[in-house]
Amino acid sequence: MVTRADDPHDREQEVLRALRTEIGKLDDDTRQALSSALDDDRLKLAGGWGDRDDGEGCVLSIAAWSMGLPSGEELMRRSVAAVRVPALFDELWALLLRRLGDVEESRDAARRLVGDALLVVDDRPRVGISG
Repeated sequence: MVTRADDPHDREQEVLRALRTEIGKLDDDTRQALSSALDDDRLKLAGGWGDRDDGEGCVLSIAAWSMGLPSGEELMRRSVAAVRVPALFDELWALLLRRLGDVEESRDAARRLVGDALLVVDDRPRVGISG
């Protein structure tokens, strides 16, 4: 029997919310690079760090490549959120693959979900410091 806590749909939604939160905590440069990478048809989303030669990698990898950096690990020095994003993305990727059963469909769904997460972050009001 599947309990609510074991429901794959619920877990997918939970991971997606966490991924959106952590993407929102990334610095502006990293989010911009991620957005650019999602628009670059040469770069494909996949679980794991990926391979620059193949142009296939996780959200942090493709953002780093878009910035001219060798790997997503370079971005992990910037924030705790950048450390959390790859693990959350990998879990989302696994859940999408499980549900959809097809790599290309999963890739398209992941690209759309990450893009939507970036839009939510970029559309939120910025709070400035007044002095």
